[in-house]
Amino acid sequence: MRIYRTFHRPSPGMSIASLDAQSTGFTVVEMLVSMAILGLLIAILLPAIQASRESARNTQCKNNLRQIGIACHNHLDAHRVFPCHEGPLNRILPFLEQQHANLDNAISTYLCPSDSRPTSPLQSVSSYLINDGTDLRYRQKNGFAVSDAGASVLPKDRDAKPSDFIDGMSNTASFSERLLTYDMDIPDDRSAGDRKRFLWHFTGARTLDIDQLASNCQTQRTSMNPAFFNISVSGWQTVSDNGYDHMLPPNSIGGCWNTPPNPSPGDVAFSMFYAALATTSEHTGHVNVLSADGSVRSVSDSVALQLWRAFGTRNGSESSQLQ
Repeated sequence: MRIYRTFHRPSPGMSIASLDAQSTGFTVVEMLVSMAILGLLIAILLPAIQASRESARNTQCKNNLRQIGIACHNHLDAHRVFPCHEGPLNRILPFLEQQHANLDNAISTYLCPSDSRPTSPLQSVSSYLINDGTDLRYRQKNGFAVSDAGASVLPKDRDAKPSDFIDGMSNTASFSERLLTYDMDIPDDRSAGDRKRFLWHFTGARTLDIDQLASNCQTQRTSMNPAFFNISVSGWQTVSDNGYDHMLPPNSIGGCWNTPPNPSPGDVAFSMFYAALATTSEHTGHVNVLSADGSVRSVSDSVALQLWRAFGTRNGSESSQLQ
């Protein structure tokens, strides 16, 4: 099919400009070429626009962590300790100038803008969790969070002092990201494509070996179950005073409960003390991490596990440093 242009026989004295004005229409080829050029421009510009938006969201996420770091150091100046238990994000609210915030509502500083989870209702959840370290929580917390091994039947949490950071504050992670979860009763087909938001059960029995736990979590996952994280010590108590850990690489998997499916009531009650909880995000290829000295860095998903675990401890005396 071809759309023809119509030409009129020029009248005596008709100018070329007048003749061009009477020429109307365009060919199908010209239309298709125009559409192809337009589509090409959209294909070029759209990823650039999306990348620009994600860059802005990533910058805001890092700024949120910086604000948390500043508030933690202001708490240190005021009380001579870092707030590391009993809801640390709740305790630094006065230093974020949000002491009058309603904890039943979202606090923007505590939410990563890159997380695509529906934002209502949020009910005091946070995108940022404290670093519990690299060991099972029933033994100790050797990250920014502190619990001394052997202090009691279960180690007693306490606030951190600057002298606790033998590895140096710049070499110790304090807070990082965790994707928000959904409701408890979520269909399995919805969770299957969103594996980084949940803690999973695996087929094997509970293990007390960190490397075996990491391996089971990667290879023996069966069914998932959400874990809620609350910034307040009131309300949900399930995991409100627990953070993420460095047992698993960033964004590898949401983590594992370290129990088989349908655990006994006793296993459920103490499951967080044995769980592995990875840091996760929807940034492209990395998570953002706040160091104890207040600096923020982006850590690649492909970081060596040895370096990642070294960054997760405050007193491991590891020689390797995360750049």
